[in-house]
Amino acid sequence: MKQNSRQKILKGFTLAEVLITLVIVGVVAAITIPIIHNNYMEQVTISKVKKFHSTMNQALRLAVANEGVGVDNWDIYEESITTKANKFMSSLKPYLKIMKDCGYDTSKDCSVEGKIKTLKGNIWGEDFSTYYRLILDDGAVMAIRTNEYNDSSKHKCGNDNGEEDVCGYILYDVNGNKKPNTLAKDIFSFYIRPNYIIGHYALKDCNKHSDGWACANYILQHGDMNYPN
Repeated sequence: MKQNSRQKILKGFTLAEVLITLVIVGVVAAITIPIIHNNYMEQVTISKVKKFHSTMNQALRLAVANEGVGVDNWDIYEESITTKANKFMSSLKPYLKIMKDCGYDTSKDCSVEGKIKTLKGNIWGEDFSTYYRLILDDGAVMAIRTNEYNDSSKHKCGNDNGEEDVCGYILYDVNGNKKPNTLAKDIFSFYIRPNYIIGHYALKDCNKHSDGWACANYILQHGDMNYPN
């Protein structure tokens, strides 16, 4: 009797049992691996947004110190919108690590024109050709457009949805030309203020049913991408 029990144990698993086990493992892997991957990519994105915010603030502080005045008094406001951005970037570029200076080039590596979506799924229709573009050393793309002055002094930054002293806008794409090319997922918007960079925050536009303009600010405040409903 004892010998028969030992023989049954030694036989191990049947083919059917092995197959069932493999199916279960496969199902669990199919469910958990994408979740793990998405969580990892979110953490990478969050880290990049925070690093970019810090890097840009440091660069702007150095540029302002070199110019001797805040951005709102830089000698750029009597020019066309593209010339303004070009002059602005001339002051900022010495303090950035740049892989490629695209300027206003709209070739494949330098532009996602016509492909940017909002968080709620609409196509963003702004003319992207007015943005000066750089590919940074980590492959991310940043695009800058200065804001029009709105008074007679020509040395005061404009406003954005009621927010004063907005000297310009930065779009930061954490993964360059790769998908999803969507605001709040891999593209984030920042304000250029006279002396610092801050996440776009007008209209508090960061929830799952919004365009997603303010989600860089949400990440900087909360440290996650768990946008509210």
